[in-house]
Amino acid sequence: MTTIILSIRKMLYDDYPMLIETGQVFVIDYTKTDGSVERLYYRSDGYIWNGLPSTENFTIV
Repeated sequence: MTTIILSIRKMLYDDYPMLIETGQVFVIDYTKTDGSVERLYYRSDGYIWNGLPSTENFTIV
């Protein structure tokens, strides 16, 4: 069984360099100063955070 866990990390639609539509999933690799990479997954499902459309980070376990 696959479980999806939502986290408290959010990204506003304005943080992306393209138009965001409901139902999209994003894979974002953050490169840290030590050279390591953190891969995060975000989904756009119509979530509103602080009055603004936002994507939510999720983890699949």
